[in-house]
Amino acid sequence: MKSQEIELESPMELAQVIQYLEDIATSLKAGRVCVQHGEEQIELAPTPEVTVAVRAKKKSSKESIALKIGWRIPEVEPADDESPSTAVPTPAALCITSGTK
Repeated sequence: MKSQEIELESPMELAQVIQYLEDIATSLKAGRVCVQHGEEQIELAPTPEVTVAVRAKKKSSKESIALKIGWRIPEVEPADDESPSTAVPTPAALCITSGTK
C-alpha cells in the first residue's frame, strides 16, 4: 500500500480547536476517520486497541500539548466463501477538514 500523509497546522480560536477535537472523537467512535485538506483526503479505520501518546510542554513564553493516536492494521486473509458481493459496506466517515483552504 502506498503511504499517504496529510499534516495540518494553522492558528485557530480555542472554540474551533474544541470542535475539531470533538469531530475527531465522533469519528473515532464511528470507526472511521477522514482527514481532508484541499483536494487531499485520507480515510483511516482505527482498530479497537490503539496507542495514545500525550506530550505537554511549558516554556516561559510558550505552552503546547501534542496528542498522537496510532494503531497497527491487522493482516486479514479473506475467507474462501467470501466474495466481494457479500462484503458489508463500510459506513461513510465524517470528514475532518482544515480550518484554512
